Amino acid sequence: MIIKGKYLGNKSIFFIFFIHLVLNACSQERYSGLKPELELHLSKIVIFCPAINTDGWNIADYDNDSCSSTFHVIKNEQDTTMELSFIYFHKGNRCPFSDKYYFNFFSKNYSIGDTIYSIGFENCSDTLYYCKWNKTKEKEKEFIVGKYYWQSLRGQYSVEQSNYYLLKRDSLDKIRGNNLSDLPELKSISKSDSLRIDSIAKRIHFWR
Repeated sequence: MIIKGKYLGNKSIFFIFFIHLVLNACSQERYSGLKPELELHLSKIVIFCPAINTDGWNIADYDNDSCSSTFHVIKNEQDTTMELSFIYFHKGNRCPFSDKYYFNFFSKNYSIGDTIYSIGFENCSDTLYYCKWNKTKEKEKEFIVGKYYWQSLRGQYSVEQSNYYLLKRDSLDKIRGNNLSDLPELKSISKSDSLRIDSIAKRIHFWR
C-alpha cells in the first residue's frame, strides 16, 4: 500500500493498519472454502517448484470459468513476502488444455535494514529480474538483472518497443545492470517476425 502525503499522524497510521487487517481477514474468509482445493494444487505444484513450500499461503484473488481456475496467493514469513499466481486447467474440459498448470509468476520480496529486494522467477527457478530499493523510495529501483523484462511486465513499452523486446527477449533478459539504453522501436516487421512475436507472446510454460 502506497500512501501519498506529507505527514501521517499516529491515528492515521493506526487506521490504515486496521483497514489492512480487515481487508486481509475479509479476503481469507471469502475464499476459506477454497482452501482444500488450493492445498491439493500446491501439493502437485511443489513437485516442480520446491521453493514455494505448501504451508501458510492465503488466497488474495481467485477466478473460475468452465475451462480453468486462476489462483493468486500470498504468503508472509517474517520480513519476506512471496506471491504465486497459477492457472489450473480443469481435467476433462473441452478446452485446448486439460489437467495442466500454467505458471503466471512467482516472486519474493524481502527486506534487509532499509532496503527491499525483489526477485521474480520463471518456471520457479530461472531468475527473470532482481532489483532493490530503499523503503522510502520505491520508484527508484536499482536492477541487478532483468530491467527490460520488468519494464515489459509493467507495460512501459510502446507497441513498437514491445515488438522489439519480444524478438530479442532471450538476449535482453540476460543483460545485467541498471543504466540501460531505451529500447528502439520496431516499426516495420516481416510476416515471419510477426508470427514469431505472436508465438512468443503466447508462450506457455507448463509444469505437467
